[in-house]
Amino acid sequence: MIGGEAVPYGRVWRTGANEPTMIHTTGHLVIAGIHVDAGTYALYTVPGEREWEVIVNRSHRQWGHESTYTDSVRVQEVGRGRVPTQRVERRSSSSRSAPSRTGTGMPPWCSSGSTHGWRSRCSGCGDGERAIGE
Repeated sequence: MIGGEAVPYGRVWRTGANEPTMIHTTGHLVIAGIHVDAGTYALYTVPGEREWEVIVNRSHRQWGHESTYTDSVRVQEVGRGRVPTQRVERRSSSSRSAPSRTGTGMPPWCSSGSTHGWRSRCSGCGDGERAIGE
């Protein structure tokens, strides 16, 4: 659980299981205030009770365990940004959303469960353009 032993607050997390979550874009994005050019990146976060730190990193081929987030990986960071947490309601497993875990400590989600970590229209719910933290 987020905020528990497996994913403690205040420590770098691969934002997923096994390998870090990857983002591939063919155009410019803004993720938590971080300007990201076209390319492939790894997404890490530092969870917190009231806000999360989002880390976009050029190094996306390393194994996702936090112990592999070494200085050589850290220097490839595109940037870091902070976003407030938002309570989400628990969704059924048949919905397109991620489970709320405990309903706290999760980054903002749209009504369909898709994350708004970039300036783009959400394909899940059609919400307008916005970025995490707005």
